[in-house]
Amino acid sequence: MATVGNDEAFGPVSATWLDFTLFFEHTILGILPTGLLLAITPLYFYMCAKRPVCNRTGFVLWAELVASISLIGIETANFVLYARTPSIRTDTALAAASSSCAGSVAIAFLLFIEYRHSLRPTALLSLYIIVSLLIDVLKSRSYFIRHELQLLGSLSAAAGAMKLCITVLQEVPKRHLLIDNELRDSTGREATSGFFYRNFFGWLNSIFAAGFHSVLRIKDLEKLSPELASKSLYPKFLQIWETEKNNKSSGRLAIACFRTLWWHILAVPLPRLLFSLLSLAQPFLLRRILECISDGDAGTYEKVGLLTATFLTFAMRAVARGSYTHANYRLVTATRGVLIAAMADKQLRLTHTEPCHIFDFFFPFFSR
Repeated sequence: MATVGNDEAFGPVSATWLDFTLFFEHTILGILPTGLLLAITPLYFYMCAKRPVCNRTGFVLWAELVASISLIGIETANFVLYARTPSIRTDTALAAASSSCAGSVAIAFLLFIEYRHSLRPTALLSLYIIVSLLIDVLKSRSYFIRHELQLLGSLSAAAGAMKLCITVLQEVPKRHLLIDNELRDSTGREATSGFFYRNFFGWLNSIFAAGFHSVLRIKDLEKLSPELASKSLYPKFLQIWETEKNNKSSGRLAIACFRTLWWHILAVPLPRLLFSLLSLAQPFLLRRILECISDGDAGTYEKVGLLTATFLTFAMRAVARGSYTHANYRLVTATRGVLIAAMADKQLRLTHTEPCHIFDFFFPFFSR
């Protein structure tokens, strides 16, 4: 086997094919995302392990583990192939292959701990798997068009197939596997749905079907996620408020809310930023399409690339907008639940000599 063209250069575009250079794929599309996953894995593993076990083992867990172990074997074979073939063995290629092996091991550990300790797959692991799946598709194409690297292309395609299986298995709801009967009865489809089913709002289909056939009633609505329940959020807020109430700053309530709901708050700007970036990319994409139409000499690969880029840009923009709106309303619901619970608790504990302080409790910036 031999590397072809200018694949040792950063590129990112190859001078020989309409493709990325292998050096660019190894670094930006390989080492970078896997390195980010490996950096976050210890913290995420620790956070999941702190939670109690909430799901029983079942077929889905064993299927995910089989797929993840198969992925480890494929990535190991990919590393061995790079290491034993001098014509393609470079420091960058070996680093990318070894990081992929470590990333597949991290995926297996995270799948197990997440399945046992979390109600649903988190966005972190789901996004990494789908992004790495798309990268495997690009890598397999790059290897197949370089005829000397078709074996690497087959391994990349197999790795992508395993990640697709894991993605499909993660979309299977786990509500029936919840150990706590009370938690199972109080948990709706939104709380246990997979990443894509939740972000494409598939959990609303039952409400739409009920509204189509009859008049909607309160019992037809989905139950709120336990993450939004005042029962779980208010004790955390009260503990933080006890440490902040001696603070004379007018923003102590905002600080207490942020410390209580920081995960909900951080979930809002990320999809909004993605939505803004995709909106900014649309004029450049449309300009390139018009140039391609006016010139009339675009090749087949360029046309397919523009069609793919157009589909991904507009589809991801719609998904990002829906995710941002969903996260924003979840934040509003959680904030409202915390503050109303705090107000009710304060009212019940007020004596007849301190009725005026409840206003200062919620809006300390008014009492300047």
